[in-house]
Amino acid sequence: VPEIIIPDVPSEFEIKFRYIGQPYNLHDITPIIDINPESAIPFVHIQTGTAEVNPSVVGRIPVTITVDKNIPNQKIFLSVSYDAMDFRDVKYKSSWSDFLTLNIGDSKEQNLSSMKIIEFDNILELKLLQSAEFPHENLAMSFLNVIEDSRCPSDVTCIWQGKASLSFSMSEDLKTEIILDTYEKNTATVFGKYKVELIDVKPYPISTATIKIEDYTAVLRISKIQSDTISPLKQLQSGIPSDEIQCRESFILIPKYDNSPACVKPETISKLIERGWTTQLLVQDIVMKTMSKKLGPECSQNTMDDIMNGDVDEKCAMFIEGLATKRQSEMMQQGYAFDQENKSWTKEGYPDMLMNIVDYYQQNMKSSKIPHELKTKPLDIASIEDRYIHLNPADICAIISLELMSPDELEQAKSGTNNVIFLEFEDNDIEGMPILDELIRATHHLEFPTNDYSKVEMGLREFVDYEFFIMDKAIEKYGDAQEDYFMKLDTDLDKRLADHKKQGFSNEFIAPQLVYNDNVYILGHTVFWISDEHEMQSMSVHLKENIDESKKFVTLNDEDMESIPKIRKAIEKIGTELESVVAFKGVLENPDWNDYQEWYANKSAEQFGTEDVYVRGFVYEGEHYELGFMIC
Repeated sequence: VPEIIIPDVPSEFEIKFRYIGQPYNLHDITPIIDINPESAIPFVHIQTGTAEVNPSVVGRIPVTITVDKNIPNQKIFLSVSYDAMDFRDVKYKSSWSDFLTLNIGDSKEQNLSSMKIIEFDNILELKLLQSAEFPHENLAMSFLNVIEDSRCPSDVTCIWQGKASLSFSMSEDLKTEIILDTYEKNTATVFGKYKVELIDVKPYPISTATIKIEDYTAVLRISKIQSDTISPLKQLQSGIPSDEIQCRESFILIPKYDNSPACVKPETISKLIERGWTTQLLVQDIVMKTMSKKLGPECSQNTMDDIMNGDVDEKCAMFIEGLATKRQSEMMQQGYAFDQENKSWTKEGYPDMLMNIVDYYQQNMKSSKIPHELKTKPLDIASIEDRYIHLNPADICAIISLELMSPDELEQAKSGTNNVIFLEFEDNDIEGMPILDELIRATHHLEFPTNDYSKVEMGLREFVDYEFFIMDKAIEKYGDAQEDYFMKLDTDLDKRLADHKKQGFSNEFIAPQLVYNDNVYILGHTVFWISDEHEMQSMSVHLKENIDESKKFVTLNDEDMESIPKIRKAIEKIGTELESVVAFKGVLENPDWNDYQEWYANKSAEQFGTEDVYVRGFVYEGEHYELGFMIC
């Protein structure tokens, strides 16, 4: 969220929305924003989007706020609640509100007379709304806004160092907004052929003074770079067209499954095709387009009737085959066209560097090292977020998920209190449920990420005791009451546990943030209803990048951790284990979803009969998978 709003300058931010619970998914999540004081309402203009979420997807709601330059207020306060709809179009309202405080800066007109002339690699200092230009490069840069300044004052000891986040306008032919901050991972970015670095933000805050917006100075360095020193994806994201991306010596450019660029060694392409990381037709498309430009139109000796009848030579047949796929249709939409006069597919400006792909593929096609036929259907990926891969269709209520279990996740599953077993699958089993092949290949598109959270098991009595210990710490600090933390807690827990019958149990605990050894953590799995209060429960501990100052937090020391040792154990495991990768795909409820679920149940019965066992998943080619069936 922007630290300061500059009048007449639109400020953009996102509301990230995630929930765990019922209903399974919500759509048209809309923020309802109230503005205070009322005197500011006529001067504040807010535009918002909507989002859709389910427990595995983070929704992002874009927000743009602009204030008029004659606004009489120096601060405004926003109260944000939410409306949403479920799949039955039943309307929901949030039971909570988020609160934001925004500072209003002084109105400043951009002073073009103060435009600085600068050379590359020199230190550049820009005041807010000041600009600099590089006359020999047709490049200009402006300091637009201070989005955030949460840096720890120099005269204060903080649990987190904080950061300053600034927005800039970069322009060559078109204007592009970039955001840099003092956090070590975001201090530099690439814009076209240039590297932009944020060296410092002046002045540095002290606790006894407030920095006025007009007093901020950004200290920068801009340098020209050789494009072959940065990754293809960085080149693409920085505005370099895909057909101008350069690879280092001995590497060649190929498109991945999602058409994003990658530089690889020629000898690895066959293996990448086998793994589904790219496809024969995707790479072949680049080859054919290059051959069309460099070696002459591949089908120039064939008339249109020949092409329509398939009566063409081998090269032209391969060329047409490539264009027949969905991916090639997309390429056509990007500018490829059939030249009626020359009887060829053309596009201007294809790069010379792709000739090394042509040479490589010509050799391998002659020696039959690369199969001509496409063995696997390209994956249709809707989105990738963190360790989750969503395949199209992604907007269907019935969903099948597949988790590729990491070695650590597998070990944890086998060491739990339940006896975990897995089905054994061969190729013919996978053929019985075609969607499995797609999901299996999707899970192998990501490496196992390192865990930023960890789970520990404990009995329900211990679980609630942990919650009360943390709550007491918060009440001691803030002077509030139990109902501020427990939204719901069934009574007589000890009496329930003494009875071996299942009675069920509700627990809704809103945990404060935990600060321990200068790191910030939040607890998960603290809101639930269970049918059997005698079962072991999982509590998760998640590492956060920084503290949310608008929410409650308690600071714990080593002595406190003696009272909640399993939370300390979970903290110690963060960053030491690998997380699993999960793929999702929507299917029709009838017949597909029901048929797949029945097929899987029958497979379990075939291998284990009617035994009362917990089948966690299946093993295929040495990998362990967990299959899930979700529905709204």
